[in-house]
Amino acid sequence: MKRFCLSVFVVLLSLSSIRAGEIQALLKYCTFSTPDNNPYVETYISINGSTVVFKKNTHGKMQASVEIGLAFSQGSEIKGFKKYVLNSPEISDSALSPFFIDQQRFHLPNGDYLLELSVLDKNKPGAKAVTWKEPIHLNHSPEAINLSGIELIESYKADSVPGPLNKNGYSLTPYIANTYPQNMDKLRFYTEVYHADKSMPADEKYIILYYVETFDNALKMEEFGGHQKVLARPASVVLSEIAIGKLPSGSYNLVVEVHDKNNQILSFQKIYFQRINPVKIDPAIASADIANTFVSRFHSTDSLADYIRSTKALSNDMEYNLAENDIKTKDLKVLQRRLLIFWSVRYPSNPEAAFERYNEQVIAVNRTYGTQLIKGYNTDRGRVYLQYGQPSARSVADKEPSAYPYEIWTYYKLPDGQANKKFVFYNPDLVSNNYQLIHSDARGEIYDVNWNMKIHSRNVQTGNFDDTTAPDHFGGNAAEDFDHPK
Repeated sequence: MKRFCLSVFVVLLSLSSIRAGEIQALLKYCTFSTPDNNPYVETYISINGSTVVFKKNTHGKMQASVEIGLAFSQGSEIKGFKKYVLNSPEISDSALSPFFIDQQRFHLPNGDYLLELSVLDKNKPGAKAVTWKEPIHLNHSPEAINLSGIELIESYKADSVPGPLNKNGYSLTPYIANTYPQNMDKLRFYTEVYHADKSMPADEKYIILYYVETFDNALKMEEFGGHQKVLARPASVVLSEIAIGKLPSGSYNLVVEVHDKNNQILSFQKIYFQRINPVKIDPAIASADIANTFVSRFHSTDSLADYIRSTKALSNDMEYNLAENDIKTKDLKVLQRRLLIFWSVRYPSNPEAAFERYNEQVIAVNRTYGTQLIKGYNTDRGRVYLQYGQPSARSVADKEPSAYPYEIWTYYKLPDGQANKKFVFYNPDLVSNNYQLIHSDARGEIYDVNWNMKIHSRNVQTGNFDDTTAPDHFGGNAAEDFDHPK
């Protein structure tokens, strides 16, 4: 029987952010369902070969071995579990250190689960397992028209031979990341439409529309997308790609929509991704008459420099270095053009509106987190707010008797899909409003297992260097605030 799969959602994590210096892995997972409504979860794991130990095996080749544990639980009950050893490809030179991937399936009924992953380098003496947990939700309606989740694909080919990476006559190599570097000029994806025949006459044509939108304000990028006409049937496959060679650096969503013949949206899905691409300035922008743009109203080089510097939270290193070089010129036209370029490459249809929205946030950040000497956007709290948005929960403690003033911010979901991420700030000088970021479990942020001790180093001392949490004391709530945000 031909198998059709329902992919509800995809999540990416990097275990490398949890324990620096240890094994690094990426995980994606999708939920699917068979035609007889038998749901299952499919997991994809990629191991960074440069972070594990290769040893000679019985064939005289170099090989890495990683113990992987996957468990799905509801409360205290384990509903699905696998523990196995994943071996890397055999190589002659361990300096090559390739990435290697694995895929598993777990048949589970619809419901809510806690997925726990652990990875352990079997060849590294004294290594400790790196673990991660994430709540997931399985839900597949057998009646209403729906669009499956979007699976990002590295490559694909027609292949009718059954295999772990095969779906509906295609062999799909999943793209186990959500960042597209400059050398990748195609975004490939796979999705499916279900029960279209229950929402319209059989074999009536409908439209699959797909496009890229900006993450923060859902601005549709008209030049990055396409469409397909599909017949209304019980299940249909959509496998396509979008050219992203000219897509500038930034945070985006890939959006897929199902439209009926009257152009009504019947179902849609979206998935987050990041693009890293050095700024390519449209010649029309580079040569634009500044007098006809919003930057023409700014005549102070100091104000322009401030507007430009405030974008640091949204800029990549290359962009910010170019901006700093322009600021040093103190040339009005140069600074006007730099500000215009920044917002035009991100929001070509209305750069002025995007600038105004962001500047309102900068004003609020400067007022709330700035000091007499430092603009709010240059503080750690200001940068995190501008980069990730308003936190879902914020614990403020400025009067604990044995702790420096501190704040713990919790984001239930970050723009790239990371869930339940924490940011810990503290103020060791007790005077200024400049709180320092000392710990976060979000990817790419500073990680310090001793953050709790650092907060309480004002009065609490310990002779044990292995202590990571301050002893219990009157009024101490940091650990509680971290684990149970309010």
